[in-house]
Amino acid sequence: LAAIRLRKFWRIGDLPIESVVDLIEDHGGVVVEYPHESDEFHGLSGWTNNKYPVVVVNGAAPADRKRFSLAHELGHLMMDCGAVDVKTEESLAQRFAAAFIAPPAVVFRELGERRKNLGFHELAVLKEKHGLSIQAWIRRAFDLGIIDEGLCRMLFVQFGSRGWRKKEPFEFKGEERPRKLRLMTLRALAEGIITPAKAEALCPGCLETVFDTNAGRKD
Repeated sequence: LAAIRLRKFWRIGDLPIESVVDLIEDHGGVVVEYPHESDEFHGLSGWTNNKYPVVVVNGAAPADRKRFSLAHELGHLMMDCGAVDVKTEESLAQRFAAAFIAPPAVVFRELGERRKNLGFHELAVLKEKHGLSIQAWIRRAFDLGIIDEGLCRMLFVQFGSRGWRKKEPFEFKGEERPRKLRLMTLRALAEGIITPAKAEALCPGCLETVFDTNAGRKD
């Protein structure tokens, strides 16, 4: 319900989300990519000065994994889970992420009300369209009562037996690239508030696209 309310508040309806990063940054948040490769780290979030939301995400993760982690952390930021334990909070954030990327109305429209089976190629097309992993689509179908527990378990067993649990065979081609921190850093540099060295320290690689000011000069 919280995910649906946020979609409505941000006026995105049931449309596929092109970029979760852009949504967060366009609504006042800052997304930062964790600079080191890690299979254990997915994301974390918090508030700066109790006012500005900040999300850190694993930059090396596949695009579908990255956008789910972003939506997961968005759930932590949007929901008040102070009265529940950590495990329950994580479960609620997972449900928020799935519902934010693929709302119930969208899932029912794409899969139907009840299914006797789901095909992996079918789910791959939906992954490409909505940027939600095949495994998340299976879980989403179960949570919404479209498939029963037995089919859900069987599909996950089949998926795992093919060695797809950690690396799915169909890649989502979407792009989830943070830009706001880079823009803020370059703005401060342009205004003379910080030095180039400080800019690079705050946002590594932010000067890589700076043009050569000597290009085209004739001395």
